[in-house]
Amino acid sequence: MIADAKLFFKTYLKNYHRHKTIYLKELLDNLSQYEATILTTSHLHEDQQELQLTLRSDLRQTYFHAIETFFELFIALKP
Repeated sequence: MIADAKLFFKTYLKNYHRHKTIYLKELLDNLSQYEATILTTSHLHEDQQELQLTLRSDLRQTYFHAIETFFELFIALKP
């Protein structure tokens, strides 16, 4: 964790959650295009339904993380 406030805000990735939700949504919407590439890697032994569930779960966790981050910043910056 970064203790220096100036360094934290200088390096903060303000669009992190937005970018992550965009690429997860893109993967979900076009899963048939990407599944051959994703599911053929040697370390994955999943089917399309498991992959879709994993992506949806990650998207949901990203939403909760974005909300949590908002409140952390809101409370930290509260005068």
